[in-house]
Amino acid sequence: MNLTTKTLLACTFIAIFVGSVNAEIIALYNFEDVTPYASKDTSSVTATDLSVGADMNVGVTAIWLPGIATAAETNNTTEYFRYSYQSLVDDVLFDSDTLTFTVTPGGGESLDFISLTFDGINYTGGAGVSHYIYSTLVDGTIDNSTTDRIGTFLVPGGSNSTWSSFNLDLSAYTDISVATTFRIELFTTGNSGGNWNGIDNITLNANVNSVPEPASLALLGVGGLLIAGRRRRALV
Repeated sequence: MNLTTKTLLACTFIAIFVGSVNAEIIALYNFEDVTPYASKDTSSVTATDLSVGADMNVGVTAIWLPGIATAAETNNTTEYFRYSYQSLVDDVLFDSDTLTFTVTPGGGESLDFISLTFDGINYTGGAGVSHYIYSTLVDGTIDNSTTDRIGTFLVPGGSNSTWSSFNLDLSAYTDISVATTFRIELFTTGNSGGNWNGIDNITLNANVNSVPEPASLALLGVGGLLIAGRRRRALV
């Protein structure tokens, strides 16, 4: 293999690896600072502010909660999403006890989702709180149907100060290049109106794939043709 052929091979491999993959936090809601509903991620993927449903009675309170603070939080206290239900019995599915956000990959990017994680607590008594996760990943919409539900987690009932951590595996959803919405619905069947609960560190993880630019793909094709031509001439 002469120097010219080696150079062509090197160019070909460079073109192949122009498309890169990076595991990133593409949305992070830790309710930190004066913009509690804004995503604190640093990814090139766009994440909307967290949208809070009309039936949520909410408040963001800074208190000491050792072990829940993330590296992205900058003060000595942990701020978290503090909420209760407006109704005495919140046993109606598909109402407005929801937290919703959307992520959109940048131009020339696609997403291989990894996981959605969050922490939850029930600290003033009452029934356990189910967290139903819905997404447009199923069929492109979120409607009043359990068809779009991709996960269910239960924060135990009773008065306690122990946080529970939850992890939803999203590895089945790959090569996503369109905007994707996630919705967390809070649901309980007990008389829990007025009881305070909390959620924190809502984190969406994904591999961000950079799609090779047309010029790079052209280089790959030209390199392959030149190498093939030189091999044919060598056999003559």
